[in-house]
Amino acid sequence: MTQTHYFRTLIVMKSLAVCIYIISFIIVLNNYLQAIVHIDSFRGDQPLGLSQTASLTLDFLTGNTKVLRFQPEYYIAYRLNSQLKKEWFCIANKRYSKNQDTIIQDNSFSHLRYIAYINSKLRYDVFFQNESNRFTALSQRWLLGSSGGMDIINQKNHQYTINLGLMLEDETLLNANKNQVFRITHSHHYNYNILDRFSLFLTSYFQPALNDWTDIRALLQSTLQWKLIEPVHFSLSVSADYDSGVSSEIKPYDIAFKQYLSFHY
Repeated sequence: MTQTHYFRTLIVMKSLAVCIYIISFIIVLNNYLQAIVHIDSFRGDQPLGLSQTASLTLDFLTGNTKVLRFQPEYYIAYRLNSQLKKEWFCIANKRYSKNQDTIIQDNSFSHLRYIAYINSKLRYDVFFQNESNRFTALSQRWLLGSSGGMDIINQKNHQYTINLGLMLEDETLLNANKNQVFRITHSHHYNYNILDRFSLFLTSYFQPALNDWTDIRALLQSTLQWKLIEPVHFSLSVSADYDSGVSSEIKPYDIAFKQYLSFHY
C-alpha cells in the first residue's frame, strides 16, 4: 500500500466514523427559546438556492426507570439568485419528554420568514410564528409582524445588523384566557468569523407591548460555532430570556447552556 493510498483510506475512515457518530449519538440542534422572535438567517457562508438542516432526538428507556424523549427539528431555507439578497426560510421543532408517568417537557415552535434587501444596507422582514408550551401555561401563541433593518457593519469577517418593527400577538392560555396585543420588536445581531472555521453569533431582543411598556419580552443569546468537517458543526450556546407577563407561580426567566452537533446540507 502506497503512502498516498494509506492517507486517502485514513481520511475516508475518519469521515465515515464521524458520520456514524452523528447518527448514533443524535444530532441535537439549538433549542430556540419560546415566547420571542429571534430568528435571523442570513450568514455569509450560506449558498444560493436550497439549504436544509435536520435532526431527530429519540430516547427510550424501560425497566427500573421509564424515560421517553422525542425531539424532531427541521430547518429549510431558499436564498434567491438576485442582485440583492432575498430569502425565504422556515424552522419547526417539537420537544416532548416523559419520566415514568410524569411529562417534564412539552412544547412546539414554528416560524416562517421572508427577508429582502432593498439596497446594500437596508432590508425588510415579514414573519409568521406559532408556538405552545404547557409548562408556561401557554396553549397557543400566534405572531404576525414585519420589521426593517440596517447593516451597520457588513464585512467578510463580521456583520452587525439592527432591526426595528411591529408585530401582532394573539395568545391563548391553558385556562382559556385570551390576550391580543401589538408589540414593538427591536433586535441586534452580530456575527464574527475566525479563519473560516469558527463563528461567534450574538443576539439581543427587546419586545415591549405597544400600550404597556411594563409588559416586555427580552432575550440575550451567544453561540460559538466550530466547523469540524464539512458539513458537521459543533456549537456552544448560552441564552437567557425574560417574560414579564407570566403568572406569579411561573418564573419570568429561562437560562440555558447548550452544546450540540448539527448537520448542514
